[in-house]
Amino acid sequence: MSYTADKLFGAKKRVWEADFLRGVAILLMCFDHFMYDLSIIDGFFTDFYLKAPMFMHRYMTDGILFYNSAFREVFHYIFATLFLLISGISSTFSHSDGVRCAKLFIFAAILSTATAAIDSVAHMDALIVFGVIHLLAFASLAYLLIDKLLKNDFWLLAFGAAFLIVGILIEWYAQPFVNMPTNPDEAWKTVLRAMIGLTRVGSDHFPLFPCVGVVLWGAYIGKKFYPERKSLLPGLDGSWNKGICAVGRNTLWVYLLHQPAIAGVIMIMGMCNGLSVF
Repeated sequence: MSYTADKLFGAKKRVWEADFLRGVAILLMCFDHFMYDLSIIDGFFTDFYLKAPMFMHRYMTDGILFYNSAFREVFHYIFATLFLLISGISSTFSHSDGVRCAKLFIFAAILSTATAAIDSVAHMDALIVFGVIHLLAFASLAYLLIDKLLKNDFWLLAFGAAFLIVGILIEWYAQPFVNMPTNPDEAWKTVLRAMIGLTRVGSDHFPLFPCVGVVLWGAYIGKKFYPERKSLLPGLDGSWNKGICAVGRNTLWVYLLHQPAIAGVIMIMGMCNGLSVF
């Protein structure tokens, strides 16, 4: 069975502009993660500072400069918001919300388990405690409950606003990054605080407050502007957008596979230059 965006985020009737914008957002996310990996490239190798060629040092410097730049600080929030809005719009295209929601929870659990295992061996801060897949699972559940129980699109706006306001009040964007405690009781408290937005932990963090609010507002837009699940711009569709739309239709797989692919390329590059991994 293929887990494409058709099944997890959207429907079989394609709205090309949603696929396109989601594809742009996920590609920019991949670039952001690529630059982050360059900024910590020394952590991939045990003998980086003894043997690494100068070009790899330059790559690390470029990654650090980008990751700490004002440009990145502003625009990564903009493109993350775009991705969540489009995901909310796409959620209204599906006829099997419960199935999609369950699949997202399963993939989120697998992702956390896999990254915890990798981190226990490689110690690369790869752990994902509450990332974008976890967030979309909970946001899909929230949308499903509001849509099926309250049956009024107004509540998408109302609950969305509530999540956004709480996120602003708790200043989720200013919370510090912390390490996952080894004590089980403290670890669970840290996970709950990270879910809410009271702290940040892991290499990918999208808290419930305010992020669920963005998805719910996207769902409201989908309900109002795409009631028949058809493109608003059919005349602009064409071969020019097929590549990015293909990425947008497969965002889950792109998200799951891009980090291992980037890490693999970096490790191969290092080993080809005589470095030892981990």
